[in-house]
Amino acid sequence: MYLGSYLGKNYMELHDFAQNIKNDKGASNNLNDVISQRSLTSVFQPIINLSNGSVHGHEGLIRGPKSSHLHLPFDLFNEANEKNRVCDLELLSLQIGLESFVKYSRENKIFVNVSPECLLQFDHNKVISLSYIEQLGLSPKNIVLELTESSPTFDYAKLYSVIDSYRNV
Repeated sequence: MYLGSYLGKNYMELHDFAQNIKNDKGASNNLNDVISQRSLTSVFQPIINLSNGSVHGHEGLIRGPKSSHLHLPFDLFNEANEKNRVCDLELLSLQIGLESFVKYSRENKIFVNVSPECLLQFDHNKVISLSYIEQLGLSPKNIVLELTESSPTFDYAKLYSVIDSYRNV
């Protein structure tokens, strides 16, 4: 954890916060092992309001095992793409991010990345539900889903419908 100040305001920057979440267990280089063993770590980047220095929220980011070639998100998600496991990895990243963040704060906003394709899949399978979010002790209003732009989405009507369903939570 790093404590600092900006424009006379104190803020906290969290790194490798999820020490209680399984991570670096043997630092597997195998993506399937990383996913099945939940060997990911969340880090949080503060989002600061530059006009007054207040922390608006935190962006949840994910890292693979530290001593693995899968540590950096680029490598982790490229391999997941090659093995057709991107949505499995995104779901696990989202879960670990929320589980880690709740240990830090229940009042602040958390911004998490999700691809449109996986968001559609999550909605279809109801894997991220209101009951799951409430079970963690988070308010749905404090979770901001950021759509990634890594691949094109052609069914915009369906995507808008799914986004509206999450907004109405």
